[in-house]
Amino acid sequence: MSAKHRDPTPATILALVENTRYMGHVVLDGFGTAPKSFRTWNLRRFKTTAEKACAVERLLTASIRRYQPKLIVLGTAEKPDLTLRAMRVALHGGSSRVGVQIVERPAADGPAILAADGIVPQRHALARVLVQGFFRELRSRLLPRHVRDTGPAFQPCEAFDRIRYYRPTWQAVALGLRELAERHPFAAAALLQAEAPPVPAFHALIRRASSA
Repeated sequence: MSAKHRDPTPATILALVENTRYMGHVVLDGFGTAPKSFRTWNLRRFKTTAEKACAVERLLTASIRRYQPKLIVLGTAEKPDLTLRAMRVALHGGSSRVGVQIVERPAADGPAILAADGIVPQRHALARVLVQGFFRELRSRLLPRHVRDTGPAFQPCEAFDRIRYYRPTWQAVALGLRELAERHPFAAAALLQAEAPPVPAFHALIRRASSA
């Protein structure tokens, strides 16, 4: 959805993927991603663990105030260091102070629902599946501005260089989509585009969540 402003819905989810340098952030619901919510928190300028923890708490508070999510899902690293652990504590503290629930999921769980033929999309492929299959409003993050379509001829190009910086953010989109599918399967199913590539794992999750 491309409107400048959108009221939150009961399915509005704020998804984060932790990273000590670049932290992924997106807000989504059954209408797509919220305007200007696809962003990376650049934490490189914060040198100490305490600075990073304070920064993510401050950024989270501002994001909650702006987007009013009903739930926060935090994608976690498999082997967190002390800095990531401190950041998690700060995020939980910030969310509890404003009364928004935060749940933790392995960051890898998001891309896993987009697997096809046993292959989980990563990096360029992950971004491509998300844009083609669900979130066409994010195509400007992927392609030169003069390219307007992501149809069958869609191919990787040098614009994908941006994905290095946005990699945690694409992971956040996938994680948010998974959480939406588990909690609000009909809202998640509504995001699926007609030209989406095969995503059998996503369809299986929708069927399972719908029958629960």
